[in-house]
Amino acid sequence: MKLGLIAFPLYRSLLDDAALSETPLLQEALASEGAALQLLDGFAKEPAVSQLDAVLFLGCWGYHNEPTQYLDYIDWLEAQGVTVLNPPRVLRWNMDKRYLLDLQQQGVSVAPLRHYPQHARINLADEVQQAGFVRYVLKPTVSANANKTRVCEGPPDAAACELADDILRHSGLLIQPFFDALVTHGELSLLFFGGQFSHAVCKVPRPGDFRSQPSFGAHLSPLSPSLPLLAQAQKAIWAAPHGPSLAYARVDGFVQDGRFELVELELIEPFLFLRSAPSPQRAAQRFAQSIVAAVSAKK
Repeated sequence: MKLGLIAFPLYRSLLDDAALSETPLLQEALASEGAALQLLDGFAKEPAVSQLDAVLFLGCWGYHNEPTQYLDYIDWLEAQGVTVLNPPRVLRWNMDKRYLLDLQQQGVSVAPLRHYPQHARINLADEVQQAGFVRYVLKPTVSANANKTRVCEGPPDAAACELADDILRHSGLLIQPFFDALVTHGELSLLFFGGQFSHAVCKVPRPGDFRSQPSFGAHLSPLSPSLPLLAQAQKAIWAAPHGPSLAYARVDGFVQDGRFELVELELIEPFLFLRSAPSPQRAAQRFAQSIVAAVSAKK
């Protein structure tokens, strides 16, 4: 069995530093399950791709910068009859953070937000005032790694208004209150493979920053979530398309007043934090078994 790992060529340097650092663990684990993991060169529509048993989008970092090509490539793979993980419907749905509204409607506890669709014309000052936000965050609905994300306080200045307008020209816009818990206690990331919990980490931003990504200097520590926390995180997965059968999922959020508040449900290209698991090899093995099971279910 061959599995393909998508790598967007313009982001090769980013992948070398981050996503690819987990590749040796995954290759070893998949090999023990009888599967070979090879790297593909971006979204090139190579005929040989149709000979693969599956294409794994886990390495597709930077897709948000080329959303049209990303969606076109998914369509092409689907037309070729190639098994895609996670499934195409999931990859399309999860690329735009508007999915948070879908989860909210299904009873998932989503961190507070206000959503504005692409090309909407808004008066940012009025919207912030109506929301009652004092300190708040602006970010695109199609984005990753805190791209075009800004923390503002008080009435928005000209730069904030310009950013909001720029975001709306290219995607939807989210306005959220600033979550102090993310800075003081950290963002939690819970990893699930094949619907089953694998491991979790807590990411605390470095002093003076709000971004929880390790690439911005956040501190990582292993986390042993309580059963209620696991249940709340798993509820978000079950509410997504294909729910518990998803080959992989990362649930990001924070705890506020004893309740888990979802920030993002990562189903495309999440970093898996394998080396932060109690046993990196076992975590990688669980991932490999989930991938092989998902591919086998398609045969």
